[in-house]
Amino acid sequence: MRGEWRGASGGVGPDRLVYFRYLRGAGRDVDCFWTPLLVGLFSMLSFPVARRLSVVTALAFLVAVPGLLADEGSPSREPSRAGGKAQRRAILHTTDSLESVLDLVREKRAVLIDVRELREWEEGHLERAVFLPLSKLNADAVQDPEVLEKLDKLSKDKIIYCHCKSGGRVLKAAPFLKSLGFDARALKAGYEDLLEAGFEKAKPESGEEETGN
Repeated sequence: MRGEWRGASGGVGPDRLVYFRYLRGAGRDVDCFWTPLLVGLFSMLSFPVARRLSVVTALAFLVAVPGLLADEGSPSREPSRAGGKAQRRAILHTTDSLESVLDLVREKRAVLIDVRELREWEEGHLERAVFLPLSKLNADAVQDPEVLEKLDKLSKDKIIYCHCKSGGRVLKAAPFLKSLGFDARALKAGYEDLLEAGFEKAKPESGEEETGN
């Protein structure tokens, strides 16, 4: 190869451009990305000390650059949203029909939890519902005597159906109650929807809540 290279160059020293033409003519694939690097490398090979350093540097560069280019386009470097979407899909509304929920509540085999806030509760709530606002269902709940008292009265042998105004807040309340060991399920139907489905509204003079026992 060296003899053909020298002959092609027409001189004693390496003619870089002719050398690359030789490589292409020999059927070797020389990527244009590496051409400037290799041209600069051959220009340094005439120096004995720099020759070894050039080879070592070039080898290190050849090993490192492909990995860097691969990492740059790697999906792991892009913000991943799959985990968030999977988490939201995991927290779903119950598929239990409102008819079966109503029957279970009437038979005292299930308990309704109203996770709306106090103002909403006072404007109207369901008969047999337990008032446990979402703002209280958090890590600080274990330090709230009122919340602890209501949680202690709930039976873990019964289904806990959570409802709010439109089915949004229950997706946070139900997982919290599940973490406490309750069979908590989120209702997609809101307060008004439950009234239309046949759930009874508590009478204004009756300010007491059922505990589900």
